[in-house]
Amino acid sequence: MPNRRLQNNDQAKLIRDARIWELRALNAWTQSQIAKDVGISQVAVHNVLEKQTKEYKKIYWEKIDNEKTIQIYALKKVANEMWEAWVKSKNPSKIVKQSNITDDSKGTKNIEIKESQGDPRYIELYLKALKDIRDILGINAATTTHATIVHSANDTDEQADTSLARFLDGLAKATNNRGSSTVN
Repeated sequence: MPNRRLQNNDQAKLIRDARIWELRALNAWTQSQIAKDVGISQVAVHNVLEKQTKEYKKIYWEKIDNEKTIQIYALKKVANEMWEAWVKSKNPSKIVKQSNITDDSKGTKNIEIKESQGDPRYIELYLKALKDIRDILGINAATTTHATIVHSANDTDEQADTSLARFLDGLAKATNNRGSSTVN
């Protein structure tokens, strides 16, 4: 009989905890409101929410880590293929030209060997794949831009709009020139 009582208590607790999470996450109730509704203290509600939040974070971070691993693997494969294509594109190429001077002669064959520095498109794609990997891993730090909009209280709406437009234009240029940007 005691095992059955423990099972019932565990089930009741699971149902209560699910109700607490629902009221907080879906209905945006405060912890005090939830405590009154469920019949436990606000501290107990806090502890339940804290425990559930940790569990959900663990689950979601595992899913995120798995997805990152899959994406990084695919990008490494792309990077390797682009590197191999670039190395291959550096090989000298032969161009064979055949020209006939007269009908009774065999003509001449010209073989031209063209040296190559490699196709830069492959290196660009290789570098982009490496950048994407660094982005996924969070290795690329965002640059920070400190910005200030200067205008006086006597400015007309048009002058204030012009100041704002200049600021936004400068911000867009800074973002395009330096990659990701954060404004403080």
